[in-house]
Amino acid sequence: MSPYTKSCLRIFLKLLALLPVIIFHRTGKGRYKDDINRWKEMKKTPFNSDYLATLDLLATYKEFRNLYYLRFPLMEYVCFFLRPLSSLYLNTADIGGGLFIQHGFSTVIAANIIGRNCWINQMVCVGHTAAGNPTIGDNVRIGVGAIVIGKIEIGNNVTIGAGAIVNKDLPSGSLAVPQNARIIENHIVKIQ
Repeated sequence: MSPYTKSCLRIFLKLLALLPVIIFHRTGKGRYKDDINRWKEMKKTPFNSDYLATLDLLATYKEFRNLYYLRFPLMEYVCFFLRPLSSLYLNTADIGGGLFIQHGFSTVIAANIIGRNCWINQMVCVGHTAAGNPTIGDNVRIGVGAIVIGKIEIGNNVTIGAGAIVNKDLPSGSLAVPQNARIIENHIVKIQ
């Protein structure tokens, strides 16, 4: 087989693999459409078409791939050349539309429910204790390195600041921030 034929065959297989993207795009409704609209807005994609925006987001953002493959599980095997972000774990069955994950590196999301239009940054842990998993409302923003843990309720329109540790319920409209750093003991560290 000539190099030209091999190249054409590779291109054909990649296009064939994207055929399900077209099909899922046409059948996708509700949460999937909300995801596309949110990501188009946040990433300022140059495409008006949802289909072209989906292809652009799949090709460019691994975090979007993780969410897309959660919505359409078989697509991960079809689009084998578009790998998800390996350090982003989405272990939540009920995620509302419009979830935006910015820099999802080293992030674990294991909640009971995540509401609509939430924003989660990198190195976030949303996890469980023996009591259960958190339930997160609509329009919640979780900053870099925050920990949300236990069977707690996070209300709507809540902002959890970078580095905050939340293990108690937060009412709607609240802001949770960590304590400022404080000196426990003043000592000199010698580096050899």
